[in-house]
Amino acid sequence: MTFSNNLIKTLVIVLIPLINLILPNKLRAEELKIELKDGTKIIGTLIKERSDSLNIVIDNPNLGFIEIPVDSLIENETNKTIISQFKETEDLVEPLPVEPILDEKPSTAFSSRWQNSIRGGFNSSSSGSRESIGYSLSTNTQYRGIFNEYSLSTSYAYNESSSSFSKAVGNNSGNIDFEKDRTLNNKLFIYNTIHYRFNESAFAGKHRTQTSMGLGYYLFKKDRFSLKTLLGPAAIFHTGGEFCSDTQYCGDLIPGWDVENLLKWKINERFDINISDVYSLASMNNLTGSNYLRTTLNFRPYLDKDLTMSLFFENSHYEFTSSEPRNNVRFQIGKRF
Repeated sequence: MTFSNNLIKTLVIVLIPLINLILPNKLRAEELKIELKDGTKIIGTLIKERSDSLNIVIDNPNLGFIEIPVDSLIENETNKTIISQFKETEDLVEPLPVEPILDEKPSTAFSSRWQNSIRGGFNSSSSGSRESIGYSLSTNTQYRGIFNEYSLSTSYAYNESSSSFSKAVGNNSGNIDFEKDRTLNNKLFIYNTIHYRFNESAFAGKHRTQTSMGLGYYLFKKDRFSLKTLLGPAAIFHTGGEFCSDTQYCGDLIPGWDVENLLKWKINERFDINISDVYSLASMNNLTGSNYLRTTLNFRPYLDKDLTMSLFFENSHYEFTSSEPRNNVRFQIGKRF
């Protein structure tokens, strides 16, 4: 009997960890590993009270509450087991309203992660000695994922300028701005930016490209208001222009530093404002820092439509240009989709 009892105890000790591996995740510890169709893997605790057959909510130690659409999950046993819990009870129990936990809201659902807009209108610009008027076109695309955020904006403007010393001359200019943020925790992230500027009238540095990579931090991060700062090393490259070959550092890759601040404020359902400032300091001698400030005030005249009216202000100054900062004011009408 003693041998039999020892044998049974030994089998129990050996089988317990094996059973733990075989049992479905919902019967084990509360921590789950969710895998999405795009390859993203999320680890956290399932919040059943805030989940249903369309969306499940995971509490991640670093990111907080994450809302995941069921149709974005891959088809495996773990995900099927989780989804089946809500499908079985959906028709039997009416869900009760649940108050938000610690006033935190889940991440944006998959269907609304994309935000796009296109706008067009007329613009005017001025400096100390010159004035111009013309037309402009701009686009913006944003994607907010669970761990990554992307932003791509473009702008094009045609200006016809004149001064007391010369006749009217047409000029094409434009910008392309790209930003990617990789979330580390609720406020800290790694960023990568690329800023490209084209100015047909520039005598040196007609094309300017700046790329930077560093750390970003949210000073404020609320639903309606956010302010983040980016800081990191930068590489700056100028090329093109009639006198580029005769201008020192034009055509060279210049090391420098990048400091960016971005503010977003949704004032109410009709008004929102975005302010972005990009300051870069080149390490080479005799090169002043550049600054690119943009402010956009958006107005939605009809809440049931995606029509927008925007007032855009830009103040910019770059290397190899005159000491006078350039101011642009644009009025645009566009559509969000």
